[in-house]
Amino acid sequence: MGRDSNPRYLAVHTLSRRAQSTALAPILGAPDFGTSNRSFQPKSITPLLRAEPGLSSSSRPDRSTIKKTIMPAEPLIHATLVFERICAAPVARVFAALANPVERASWGTPSGNATLVCDETDFRVGGHDIFRCGSKADPEYRGVTTYYDIVPGQRIISSEIMKMGDVKLLISMSTTVLAAEKTGTKVTVTIQLISLGGDDMLEGAETGYNASLDNLAKAVQ
Repeated sequence: MGRDSNPRYLAVHTLSRRAQSTALAPILGAPDFGTSNRSFQPKSITPLLRAEPGLSSSSRPDRSTIKKTIMPAEPLIHATLVFERICAAPVARVFAALANPVERASWGTPSGNATLVCDETDFRVGGHDIFRCGSKADPEYRGVTTYYDIVPGQRIISSEIMKMGDVKLLISMSTTVLAAEKTGTKVTVTIQLISLGGDDMLEGAETGYNASLDNLAKAVQ
């Protein structure tokens, strides 16, 4: 999800990541990994050749051929993103913008070339949102948000799984905390992510969340 120089709110972002070789709605809008000129292709997905039952032994690929077609899975990458904004609106107004799916689809789109489509919404503890995002021409990324804890005017805790087709790309757990700040609201969002699709997924999430939170701050003014 750009930073804004508007003094009415502050953008603070920290990022730490570490690679792992073994083995979280969208509450903050759409990650911006579907609108660049290059299209993402999961590096770890390589087809496995299988012999059809009707093939003769001479036409079946031998074991050495099959082994060469299997690539090792790309290492998991973990990251923690922390965002802060000061919104020039009371806590109740900011919480309403986070809870309302129509408003979320508006401010949650990180750029003019992107789209966020909410197919199903159920903003309650145990509820799920199902959405699509990406470029306007082809919102090929699909996600599911699950809500675990909602305290009106205080916090929202949720997880999110992003896929392209049947391939999981990004899993995240996010905590959004609201606090009164003079006449406005301080929004603090902590997101723990696991990328199954390389650095591009983390970079897209960082850019998308930043832009969407900027949009949120402007929308509630």
